Parts: sequence; C-alpha cells; structure tokens
Amino acid sequence: MLHSKFAALNLVKASVIALLILSCISFAGCSKTDEVDSDKVDTLIQWLNNEDKSVRQLAAEELGEIMDTRAVEPLIAALKDNDRNVRSNAAGALGDIKDSRAVEPLIAALKDSNSTVRWCAAWALGEIKDASAIGPLIEALEDDDNGVRREAIEAMEKIEKTEEVGGNQRW
Repeated sequence: MLHSKFAALNLVKASVIALLILSCISFAGCSKTDEVDSDKVDTLIQWLNNEDKSVRQLAAEELGEIMDTRAVEPLIAALKDNDRNVRSNAAGALGDIKDSRAVEPLIAALKDSNSTVRWCAAWALGEIKDASAIGPLIEALEDDDNGVRREAIEAMEKIEKTEEVGGNQRW
C-alpha cells in the first residue's frame, strides 16, 4: 500500500515537471526557430541544478531543443551529474547546439561508465564535426558496447565529410 502511494506520487511529480517545462517553452509560443525569452532559458539552466533528477533530465533535453548557446557551459557541467540520464541528455543537447566549446568535455564523456552516455557523446561529436575528435573516436572503436562503436564510426564519417583529414587517408 505504501509503495503504491509513493509510485503514484512520483508519477504525479513527473507529470507536474513535464507540464512546467511545457508551459515554460511550448505554451509561450516558442519553437526551435523562434526567439526564446531569456528568462525561460535562465530558468531551464537553473533547473539543471535541481535536486530532482527528472527535472534535470528534462531541462537538459529542452535546452537542446532550444539550442541557445548560453546553455553550453551549464550543459558541460551536467556531463558530470551523478545521474546517467542527465549526463546523456546533456551530451545530446550539446550535440544539438553544436558549439565547439563542448568538444573536449564530450571527448572526456566517451570514457563515461555508462554506455548510453558514451553513445550520446559520440553522436554529439559527430554533430559538432570537429576534426580534433577523430583520435578519441578511433579509440571508441574499442568500446565494449557495439552501439558506441557504431556511433563512433558514424561520427567520424560526418566529420570526414566536412573536414579534410589528410588527403584520401581515412582515419
């Protein structure tokens, strides 16, 4: 009985969090192409430090959707969050924003203990398309997780299409 009350409370809490984020972004008429109110971005950035991991996860995801470069440094900090879902959402958001400041922290995230975080970091590096990520992505080809290895290959292909990587040499 007590367990079901806690489960119901967590479901209500998650629903309220989702509604707060949706009301902050969607109901205000903002979309990826519209200018986003500075206060909304600031609120989402603050939510990256919320004690509730669900709030932090959703905030990272929404910041990626907005693609505002003011979120880069806070999202980089979120790559060190104790929750793997926050870290993976932060990596994904950094890939959406495509800011080169995130390259080194994402390279470090290729060594994360969680394979989903490593996968998201490889994906994000492919989106940013910075040639300095090629070496670490080659190292990621040795990852235990097949998905991480596949994403590292795809990331290198994206980078190769936009950067000259030593003539016809491939990695």
